Amino acid sequence: MMLRTNMTLELVFKQRFKEFGATPKGSFWFSKTRQNNRFSIICEQIKGNVDKLPASIADVGCGYGALVPYLKKNECFPREIYYGVDICSDLISYCKAKWEDKDHVFNIGVGPPNPVTVTVMSGTYNLSVTKRINDWEDYIFQCLEVCWSMTETVMIFNLQVEDTARISKSYIYYANTANITQQCVQRFGPTRVIRTKDLDKDATFVVLRGN
Repeated sequence: MMLRTNMTLELVFKQRFKEFGATPKGSFWFSKTRQNNRFSIICEQIKGNVDKLPASIADVGCGYGALVPYLKKNECFPREIYYGVDICSDLISYCKAKWEDKDHVFNIGVGPPNPVTVTVMSGTYNLSVTKRINDWEDYIFQCLEVCWSMTETVMIFNLQVEDTARISKSYIYYANTANITQQCVQRFGPTRVIRTKDLDKDATFVVLRGN
């Protein structure tokens, strides 16, 4: 299922990137403001849970690499080693040309290329390619299992949420917060959920590696 889903997603994102380019809209983001609000939460959670510096960060579903300039502009860390990962080859090619250097490396895939301090997924699983909720949630957790296996300290991802899980007419996936939290606790470890008034129907899940 994962291979077939990845192939479908890659086609969708290739077409979107071709149409809208390196913009929030080009990666199915609602707006740059909403994108940056998510990045802000991610940075706060990394700072609050990571003592080891420089931190190595895997940005899974990196898109056109928007997190790279955000980290630099806001000086989130004295220095981080960044791995951008995406299933779309066109996006990775763009990122390599735009951002790659000794501290910023990009790869095609669904998880970190090697063990990292932190794995983050910002909006990575919001766009479904099926209307079957169970199938999409199975795909999400298959990907999270891959990411968790390479995560040393904390895994952070966000989802659109509602009281009842559903997939909209435009294929946006809305999760049930309690269900996702319970599965994360059972599969991975202690999990915290963050909600803010600036991000309606959006929840950030913070999964911590136990001692």
